[in-house]
Amino acid sequence: MPPIPTAEQIKLSKALDVLRERGALSDDTCPECRHHDWHVDFVAIAAMPLSAIESQAPYAPPGAVNLFFSVRLGSTTGYIPALTLTCTTCGYTKIFNLNKIGLAG
Repeated sequence: MPPIPTAEQIKLSKALDVLRERGALSDDTCPECRHHDWHVDFVAIAAMPLSAIESQAPYAPPGAVNLFFSVRLGSTTGYIPALTLTCTTCGYTKIFNLNKIGLAG
């Protein structure tokens, strides 16, 4: 009798199925090293809201603007639930937001 898949294995399989249906995994070749072996895992990416501030760029052509980012004081931190695919040869990593594919939680 084959082993019974764990809840995490079932969720990984579902996530990969959804990504395949949407065309995100149409080619399993790593774009960096051209190998085909991937490690798949769920992760929680720490997230903190940022504010963008525009500033005229010194010594730049007219109209050039610098963007500066700063942490919003008093903001609440959180995380982004994600699925990562990491090439086992070179470490190139693809990150898919589980909120966007309807599989968070």
